[in-house]
Amino acid sequence: MQQAACWRVKQERVRPWLPSLHLGASGGVFGGGPGSELPNADGRGDVDLLAVWELQNLGVGHVASLRQRRSQLHQTELEMLAMRDRVAAEVATAAADVASYREQVELARGAVSLAKEAHRLIAERVRQREGRPTDLLASINTLGKALDGYTHTAAEHNRSQYRLLRAIGTAPTATE
Repeated sequence: MQQAACWRVKQERVRPWLPSLHLGASGGVFGGGPGSELPNADGRGDVDLLAVWELQNLGVGHVASLRQRRSQLHQTELEMLAMRDRVAAEVATAAADVASYREQVELARGAVSLAKEAHRLIAERVRQREGRPTDLLASINTLGKALDGYTHTAAEHNRSQYRLLRAIGTAPTATE
């Protein structure tokens, strides 16, 4: 897009120095003579090549066209900068999300480990008749919640990795 705008600016710079070329051809029967008689009619063909230089409004029109093309080029450059900034912001946000979810996955993994250990200890106490069965049910519930939290956090981590890959322009590859 920017290359096309640059090309149009170059075109406007050289436009007054390059002529417009016109090629024409004509032919027919021509003749002449005194009165209405055409005693010497004969065929004739012409080819014309014209080179025409155009000066729009004594050069002011050309200056206006050149300024318009430069303005379009500048607008294209600004659009590219804005797009670059949007991509950079998207990449930075996605990278921060990946780092955040990576930490959350580790915390959730630790919570699952603690819930498993608590469940094991409570189950051991119940077997030794030192704990109540309701405590065992509560530890199972806590373990389930920890596993749900880990699964949710791991899924969000995977989504954030996908968003990061998309932001940097790399398509994720499926592993077989």
